[in-house]
Amino acid sequence: MNKKILSDFLVTRLLIGYLGEKSQFNWWPTTFISSSSNLFLAPVFPRTTLLSQYHGILEAARRVHDDRIGVGSVFHLFRLPEAYEHDLHTLISDGGFSLPLESFANKDSAMAALQKIADGETPSNEGPVKLGKALDIMTSGAIRDIARCYGAAFGQDLASYPYYVS
Repeated sequence: MNKKILSDFLVTRLLIGYLGEKSQFNWWPTTFISSSSNLFLAPVFPRTTLLSQYHGILEAARRVHDDRIGVGSVFHLFRLPEAYEHDLHTLISDGGFSLPLESFANKDSAMAALQKIADGETPSNEGPVKLGKALDIMTSGAIRDIARCYGAAFGQDLASYPYYVS
C-alpha cells in the first residue's frame, strides 16, 4: 500500500476522531487527544502514548459508526478491511508517522486541517451516507470525499456517517 495514502488516511482518521470527541462536536464521549489525556497516558504508556490515543479514538468512533451504519459488508473511516487496518497500525506503531500537532491545538485548527484535506465543499446529509465501493476506500479521492462529508456535517451541526460497500 502507498505510504502517502496511508499517512493521509491516518491523519484524516485522527482529525475526525478528535473533532468527534466530547470537547469538540460530542459525537462520542471521549477526550483521548487532549492535554489532560496526554498527562494521564504518558506515564502509563511512555513509548506508545500516540498509539494508545489512536486506539482509544478508533474504538469509540467505531462503536458509534457501527451502531448507525451496521456491521457486515460495509466499511467506514473507523472500520476498514483487515489488511488496511494492519497497514495503518504498522504505520503508527513503527515510529515512521508523526502527528501534525498544530492541527490538534484546538477545534478551529483541526477544522482548518480537515478543510485543507477536503479541498472543496459538498452538502451533507444526516445519518449514513453511501460514498462508493470498498475497493476505492484507500485512494486520495476517497480521503477527500470522506473529509468533505465530515467537514460539512461538523459545519452544519449534523451527524453524518459516510460508508462504503463491498
